[in-house]
Amino acid sequence: MTKTVRLRGEPRSAREAREFVRAALRQAHFAGDCELAVLLTSEVATNALRHGDSLTAIEVVVSDRRLHVETSDAEAAEPVVCAVGPCATNGRGMALVESVADEWGVELTPGDGKTVWFDMSA
Repeated sequence: MTKTVRLRGEPRSAREAREFVRAALRQAHFAGDCELAVLLTSEVATNALRHGDSLTAIEVVVSDRRLHVETSDAEAAEPVVCAVGPCATNGRGMALVESVADEWGVELTPGDGKTVWFDMSA
């Protein structure tokens, strides 16, 4: 099953992205860790809003055993996996994605921004 939603570049869009992915996982009877998948979605969506000043689309490809999530924004700068100290209050999002997702990456779209994606298996 593939689902796509277009979102506005505003703070509530991260919440909408989480709800969209949660509903898609439920509908597809995803057998993996749904809350972890929603957390990773929240991290990449929040990065798009915070650093890309926009979040234009979320695409989810999900079956009962596999999940692929893409978040697109209008900024060409790629996300960075930061090494942060134990007292830092932010900067862990992409490190979390890197450590938990089976795979993740970035696809640049010349003149259009980028798509950050991750995959998880059940």
